[in-house]
Amino acid sequence: MRLWSTLVFVALLSVPSVFGQVVTSNEDCPTIGITGPLVPVKDGDSAIFSANLGEDVDLKKVNFEWTVENGSITSGQGTSEIAVSVSGEPTATVRVSGLDDDCDAEVSLKARYGDIEPTPVFFDEFWKVKDKLLERRVAALKSALRRNPSVSVKIISYGPAIEVERRERRVRDLLADTSTGPTPDASRVVFANGGTETDLRTRVWVVPSGANADGLN
Repeated sequence: MRLWSTLVFVALLSVPSVFGQVVTSNEDCPTIGITGPLVPVKDGDSAIFSANLGEDVDLKKVNFEWTVENGSITSGQGTSEIAVSVSGEPTATVRVSGLDDDCDAEVSLKARYGDIEPTPVFFDEFWKVKDKLLERRVAALKSALRRNPSVSVKIISYGPAIEVERRERRVRDLLADTSTGPTPDASRVVFANGGTETDLRTRVWVVPSGANADGLN
């Protein structure tokens, strides 16, 4: 088994992030990600951390082993999602095994903590992906919105105009799909065209109540 170092988007983007991922050098391995709370947490809060895998992974064969700093796991150990009772700035780490020998990995994410001025938070970014994976990404976003009723999201797509329009329509359809949970109120989801680029990509930002979403790209 080979463990790979963590790549957390916040380190790359210099913006607050609730998403981290690990990418292995084996292109046949899935990307393993972890998402955390969308808003800053305080002592005594219950924080949810979720592990996210690629589109073709049979989750029944995957083992999840979680450890937490500055908090205690109250439920979910051994599954893809845990609840953590916060006592300090929490960091959750999940060790994923049961994949191919060269694909097992470990990924960590530190949650935002304390009295922080509300600012938009980077949530996810994806390029051209198979529809099954897009479904999972949007389902994860819907789940996060359900757990955090005070936040909204801004979804910005870039690329050829016709592909941007097609991506927005598909994401809207997936948000409205009740098989993955209730449809979020339309007032909480803003779509924007980020401009023409050679390749299609989409960025998702979480906007806490009171945060200014102007200028996001």
